[in-house]
Amino acid sequence: MRYFYEYETPESGKGHFIHTYKHNDDVPPSFDGEPKKAEINGNIDEFTEMIWNGLNNEFKVSLYTAYIDIKTGEVREKILNKNI
Repeated sequence: MRYFYEYETPESGKGHFIHTYKHNDDVPPSFDGEPKKAEINGNIDEFTEMIWNGLNNEFKVSLYTAYIDIKTGEVREKILNKNI
């Protein structure tokens, strides 16, 4: 199944988060439901580092973050992979 989420009125400093798992645990259950709302502080590098460092090292594999400038539509993306 594929789900697409579109947000009509984006807000500066607000985002949505899709995670592989619901939470960090010994045996984490798969994520389900709507993307979670997220407060975004700092630039893309700071935000990406904060998320990456908050993940359980045993289960983390990769991370994709994107910043979209609301005024210009410019997209900045960042991808981290544990094994690269």
